[in-house]
Amino acid sequence: MLRDFRKPVVLAAPKIGLKHPKAVSNIDELAEGTKFEPILVKDFGTGSTDTVFFCSGKIGFDIEDRLTKADLKRGAKLIRIEELAPFPVSEIREALRSVDAKNHIYVQEESVNQGAFQWAKLHLDRMLADQGKAQMNYVGKESMHSYCAGSGTEYKSQVKKLWNDFNAWL
Repeated sequence: MLRDFRKPVVLAAPKIGLKHPKAVSNIDELAEGTKFEPILVKDFGTGSTDTVFFCSGKIGFDIEDRLTKADLKRGAKLIRIEELAPFPVSEIREALRSVDAKNHIYVQEESVNQGAFQWAKLHLDRMLADQGKAQMNYVGKESMHSYCAGSGTEYKSQVKKLWNDFNAWL
């Protein structure tokens, strides 16, 4: 059925997305004439952008905090992908147009065989190759048969490794 108005999409997501202090919009962003942004782009550091970080979901808040607090000797860009389907190839291509980064890294909390990485990689690798840019790297947990580690100690170890791997790219 076709209608002359649009309805918002309701998503099932972690509650942290509702409670996080950075998960807010200014009322002006919801006014008439505005639209949903499929990607959110932020620049960090000084100088030319050397590294581009891609992510989707709540880990973007953690990455933002770490990039803000880091003493970056060069520039970095964070592209938070807010819409996975249809994948926002043209928007990402535009965000990368003026960037000659050596490193492209996708960061996610989930293991490599879960989460958005595999889907995003299909599109991002093709797009980076078309632009003659370096292939994408991955920072996240290794492949796992279940979603959670099953032990608090193992989980903390995995999270610590994730952030150590992330910091290696700074």
